[in-house]
Amino acid sequence: MKYKYPLQKYPWSFLDRLKIASFVLNPSNRLTMGQKVKQYEKCFEDFYGGLFDGLRAVAVTSGSQANDLLFQTWIEAKNINIQDATFFANCTTWSSNLSPILIRGGKIELIDINRHDLSMDYGKLESSLKKSKSPIKVIWVTALIGFSPNMDKLQSLARKYGCELFGDLCESSFSKWRGKYLVEYFDMSTTSSFLAHFTSSIEGGMLFISQPHPYPTIAHTYHTVAQLCRSHGLTRCLPQSNTTKIKAEKDNPDIDPEFLFQHVGTNQRLSEIHALYGILDFKRVPKYLKNRKYLWDYFLQNLSDSYYKDFSEKVCPFCIPIISDELNVKDIKEALNEHGWETRPIICDMSAAPAYKFLAGRKKYLNSGWLSSNGCYTGLSNNLKIQDVDQLLDILNNVKLPL
Repeated sequence: MKYKYPLQKYPWSFLDRLKIASFVLNPSNRLTMGQKVKQYEKCFEDFYGGLFDGLRAVAVTSGSQANDLLFQTWIEAKNINIQDATFFANCTTWSSNLSPILIRGGKIELIDINRHDLSMDYGKLESSLKKSKSPIKVIWVTALIGFSPNMDKLQSLARKYGCELFGDLCESSFSKWRGKYLVEYFDMSTTSSFLAHFTSSIEGGMLFISQPHPYPTIAHTYHTVAQLCRSHGLTRCLPQSNTTKIKAEKDNPDIDPEFLFQHVGTNQRLSEIHALYGILDFKRVPKYLKNRKYLWDYFLQNLSDSYYKDFSEKVCPFCIPIISDELNVKDIKEALNEHGWETRPIICDMSAAPAYKFLAGRKKYLNSGWLSSNGCYTGLSNNLKIQDVDQLLDILNNVKLPL
């Protein structure tokens, strides 16, 4: 079905498309990973990097691959036996947050969400951490639909229980906590530049390494290993000055440096074409952020009290969540679809998903179930205008209570 208001629209102008066509048609331009990918990585590094030293971005083919690369980097850089680790993860999340762990043999403990910022229930997280006998603990946070988790609590729990703290920020790339972008609070985190997200390269993702203090050596190691794992493990992907590259080539003089595999790795490289799409869209990020926040505030102020609105104010909205304890979510979705508004479930209660419900056992995840049963979302497209939101409000505020 073609919607008048899809979750996202193509953001590229006619001039953008001409630039892309010109780039592709020029036979001297490289199309596999090269300078455009580096430039796209630098867009993120420059945007975030003014806050602190040492942020690095590693571009890959998708947000899912970014998650996979995060764990591969961690395992390789620290020589981790993942079977010794337990990952404490949101119950409401994406499958690609869980699958890289399970594929490698790691253990996952699902944590129910809270209803305020849709991150983990912090009390239940601490209870699980306290009971865990696992020698390696990882708090693996999904920042859902633009909301900022309580980073004070998460960092405090990570310190108290000796945990690694990683984050998936694919829907919260530009959200803040205490005036700082979320990337600053995690040793490693990821985002996605899929079409429906804040800024798009059609397909693509980023691994962020943001551990400047007090472990600059580990941050450098993470960055080196991530680059290797992204590119088959080949040392030729590293800068000539990289100490790992220099040592590996010195220690292996009989191996052609073009085919020197220093780490286990696969091909996760972003193409130059996707990077160019991302570069052209990234320049509009300040405008996108301002418009999204303005429309979200306006929406909440004018939404009927039949809907749940007790959300955290720390949000850079990814979409427009619509949750009601009074109205039937099927009626809401039908009304929106009838008027041309595309809808989606608010991610997924993984404790109910056939592939992952074994993780839940007999546990109940009431808030995740509540969100799944009573909620949906519609798009907060970067092209949305105030008159569009007025129409949306008119539809929602006139949905009738069930008889």
